[in-house]
Amino acid sequence: MFEELDLFGREQLKKLLAIIILTDGNIKKSGKYFKAFRLITSVHSEGQHDLFRYLCEKLFDKTPKRFETIINGKTFLESDLFCVKAVKEIMKLSPSYKTSPCNEKVKDYLIKSSPTFSFIFEENNFFKWIVFRIWFDFEGSITPTFRLSKKVDGGKYVYYQSSFETQFYIACAHPNLSEELIRLCGDLGLCAKIKKDKRCWSGIGGIRITRKKDIKKIISHGPMTNVKISKKSPRFAGIEKKKICSLVKSIYENDISCSKSFKNRELGEKYRTKNYNKMLEILKFL
Repeated sequence: MFEELDLFGREQLKKLLAIIILTDGNIKKSGKYFKAFRLITSVHSEGQHDLFRYLCEKLFDKTPKRFETIINGKTFLESDLFCVKAVKEIMKLSPSYKTSPCNEKVKDYLIKSSPTFSFIFEENNFFKWIVFRIWFDFEGSITPTFRLSKKVDGGKYVYYQSSFETQFYIACAHPNLSEELIRLCGDLGLCAKIKKDKRCWSGIGGIRITRKKDIKKIISHGPMTNVKISKKSPRFAGIEKKKICSLVKSIYENDISCSKSFKNRELGEKYRTKNYNKMLEILKFL
C-alpha cells in the first residue's frame, strides 16, 4: 500500500513516524516515563492508521493495537503502540512532542523545549514531499470555491468579478512548527504564509497557500492515504481529499476556471452559481 516508502532507510522511516506523532499523535506517559505512541483520528480515517501501522511494523516489528474510543461523547479511532525502545528512539529526534499547552499557562509552555521537525531538512526534496503529504493527510485541507467580488475601477466604475479560487491550508498552532512548515514549503518551491487566528492559543491558525502554480504542485502529489474530509467542511465532508485534488485539477483543465466580469451582481451571481453546479457535477464522476 505504501510502496514508495520502501525506498527509504530505517532512519528516514523513523522521521516519518515522528511527523505523524507531531500531527495527530502523542507519546503516552506512565508515571515519570514515556512508554507508548498514540494516534487518535476520526473514526473513518482507517488509512491514516494503516500508515501508522506500516511504519511501526517496519521499524519495530510490532503491530499497534487499534480500537474505537469515546471522547466527550464522540467516537474516535485510536491506535496505540506500547514499546519503550521505540519511544526512546523517536524522542531523540525532537525534544518534545507536546504541540499545545495543557493545564498550564501559554507563557510557561512556550519557555519549555519546543517540538520540532528540523531533522527532515537534511533530506532531499523527494523525502520532503512525503513529509508535506503526511501533513496534508493529517492536518491539511484544500478548498475550491467560486467567488463573486465587487470591484471598483478608478474609484468610479463598479463591476462584479466571478473567479475560481483554491486555498490550501495546514492547521498548526505551534509557532515553531508553523515556521518550519513555511521553511518546508520554501524548499519545495511553494509560497506559504502564516495564517493568523485569534481563536487559537498562539494566535496562529497554521499556514496558507493560494498561488495557482503552487496549488497545481500540491494536487499533483496529493495526500498519502484515502483520508476523508472531516465534518468541519459544510460542502465536502466525507469526500476523500484525493478526490478534491482531482476535482481542482479537472476545473483547471475546464473553461469554468476562467475569471469573468459583469456589470451587475445578479448576472455575476448567476454565472457563479452555474459554475458551482458544474463543479458538483464533475465531483459526482470522480
